[in-house]
Amino acid sequence: MGKPRKKLNSRFAVNVNDEYGCGIPKGVSVHHLKHVLLEEVNKTPGLGKTSTIYNLEDWTSPDCGIIRQKGEDKSDPIDGRMGASYVDSLSGKDNVGPANLMLSYTWGYEIADIVTTLDEFCRSNKRDPKATYVWMCFLCINQHRVFELNQKGEISDDSTFAQFKKTFEDRVINVGEVICMMSPWHDPTYLSRVWCIFELYTAHKEKCKVSIVMPNREKEKMAKALAEQDGIETLFHTLSSTDIEQAQASVEMDKVRILEMVRNGPGYEKLNNFVNEMLRRWVKEGIMEQVAVKETALTDASTDTDFALFCGQLGIVMERFNDLENALILNKRTLSIFRKVKGEDADDTASAHHNLGRTYQKMERNEEALEELRKVLEIDKKMYGDNHPETASSYTTISEVLLRLKRYDEAMIEAKNGLEIRLHHYGKNHQFTAMSYGQMGLILHQKGDYDAALAEHQKSLDINLEAHGEQHPQTATVYHNIGGAHYEKGDYANALASLEKALAVRKNIVGEDHAHTKDTIWYISNTKEKM
Repeated sequence: MGKPRKKLNSRFAVNVNDEYGCGIPKGVSVHHLKHVLLEEVNKTPGLGKTSTIYNLEDWTSPDCGIIRQKGEDKSDPIDGRMGASYVDSLSGKDNVGPANLMLSYTWGYEIADIVTTLDEFCRSNKRDPKATYVWMCFLCINQHRVFELNQKGEISDDSTFAQFKKTFEDRVINVGEVICMMSPWHDPTYLSRVWCIFELYTAHKEKCKVSIVMPNREKEKMAKALAEQDGIETLFHTLSSTDIEQAQASVEMDKVRILEMVRNGPGYEKLNNFVNEMLRRWVKEGIMEQVAVKETALTDASTDTDFALFCGQLGIVMERFNDLENALILNKRTLSIFRKVKGEDADDTASAHHNLGRTYQKMERNEEALEELRKVLEIDKKMYGDNHPETASSYTTISEVLLRLKRYDEAMIEAKNGLEIRLHHYGKNHQFTAMSYGQMGLILHQKGDYDAALAEHQKSLDINLEAHGEQHPQTATVYHNIGGAHYEKGDYANALASLEKALAVRKNIVGEDHAHTKDTIWYISNTKEKM
């Protein structure tokens, strides 16, 4: 182990050259966290399962909290002085071992949420809680030394920051897997803390395995919210508002240093997009998990209409994230239940046919899509007549499929039918009317009438900007369409301006690998070549 150091010059007193070798640090087992640490917390007066890490330990106070108390009478393995970290006070392989997981989190999270989230992570990933050893700063950094540094006023020194940077980078590299705990789902506190951003930045830079975890209650809240239309809009707002430049730190200079590293490294936009891609992946995984949970709790899911509505709305979310296989599964399940319970000529059955048809359309299975959408139109006419908003929606979606099939004249007839009804019911400035304007623009584009197409797209853009603002997928779609029309006209400057607006939103909300984003990137590349 070598000679103990006489003077500690870092707040991060953890032994990187311990018995595990190769610089692998110690971690606390999930089993210990669940069965020992939580019990210690619950037995401590004034503490409980809702206590945050700030409640467990305050390194600005001379009074030892529950974390410092654990190692108060033990010597630190690095400097030999009394007062060790929590992890260095543990023994036995069920409690401590070579860290194989790093948790990135905030001290504002509740201890029970942290522990149960880690326990659920083990369960869902089939990992043994006794052999899953987690490196967590509040347990694995010597809080006695942190207190001393704070007392000396050295907590914000350049040398202290530099040592932390090196320490964390070493841990990311040697542990190899980082999980980021984010809560609440619609506005993660995690993303407001600059040290969490630094941890994400480092993990991203070192190409570690990174994933998101959330408490079960947040998964349930997310699934419930996304089953409502407003929930989808909330999700898009979350994905469009990630802005690491707004993150905060207890020590202001820490924020300055970290943001400078990000700016000089991948850049703010790239890191924002990396975070959003993780969130999208987590949302998709969480949706299918919650569907399975809900189905298991039902006596007969095949006749439960609430479950059908749940699947149908989440199918829309999956479709928007381009997870078309799961969207197809959810939409077929919805249709099966409504046909069985309500019959073919019901509004809910029509909606299920519609969603299934849209999914087929995105999968480029256009004949199957047209078949489903014709069924919707037939039901709508029976239920509502020829001049109802629901009938207008059917005309418009049928027009979209006919356009894909290059049946332009038929597509224009259906689009005009839909537009006429929407103008009558909603007027010129409604977002549904904007959809019809946009569809007319696409058909005119394909027929080569680019000026007329741009006029229709501009009407659509004006409405969408008023209804949704710049940072919305529908607005991005219109910008893309405008850019495409300018490109075909040979007006490359205006094409590039519109396409870059579309790209910024699409990369942020649906990611660089989404088909829509790739379409915009293709147009931008070709536009630049023409300029």
